[in-house]
Amino acid sequence: LAFEAFKNLEMSPSQAFLLMALGKSEGHAASSSVLAKLMDLDRSTLTRLLGQLEGKKYLRRKKSGRQVVVYL
Repeated sequence: LAFEAFKNLEMSPSQAFLLMALGKSEGHAASSSVLAKLMDLDRSTLTRLLGQLEGKKYLRRKKSGRQVVVYL
């Protein structure tokens, strides 16, 4: 059901939920570790989702020291 709802947007439900989580984050930004915990995903799965969304220009990642910060 969720897959069909996001089909027209050409994104998976996981990608859409990730964007929603970022949208609710302060400053529309969060570290990748915070997003992984929030969405209960392992880091490799989150990295894949972030790469897909970054490729579609929905978000951008910036390295800040040892952390990766994700921005809408």
